[in-house]
Amino acid sequence: TRREQLTGMLARNPNNAAGGAEADSTTSLLQGVNVSNVTQNRGTETEATAPLDDRGVLRLQQTMMQEQDEDLADLERAVAGTKNVALTINDELDEQNRLLDDLDEDVDAVGGRLRAATRRIGKVSKLSGNCAQYTCMLVLIAVLVVLIVVSLKY
Repeated sequence: TRREQLTGMLARNPNNAAGGAEADSTTSLLQGVNVSNVTQNRGTETEATAPLDDRGVLRLQQTMMQEQDEDLADLERAVAGTKNVALTINDELDEQNRLLDDLDEDVDAVGGRLRAATRRIGKVSKLSGNCAQYTCMLVLIAVLVVLIVVSLKY
């Protein structure tokens, strides 16, 4: 493998045993780090840090950390506000669910009463239908009796 090849090169090259940048480079390759990039980035300055000495860089770092702390405090307040809104919404949802459960019970009760009333109306309609038939038969019998009486007289 590549690791075994590099280990073999390190063992064969006497310059690496003495140390130096080449030894660091080979060792770092074995460990998966590219030293040339680290060395190149080590001295890079930004526009903000270039004119500053060590104390200035320290003050800049402290200022940046203080700004980050303030930003985190703002974020914490925003999250706390969001939490309060979420808790209020949860309470409202619980109340709405309770109201819906009450409404469901009321609808079930009214449905039961409606079914009972429908059964009663059905019974009354059957009775009234029979009553109308009986009334009609009585009227027809009365008419028949009147016709018989009239026919007997003549």
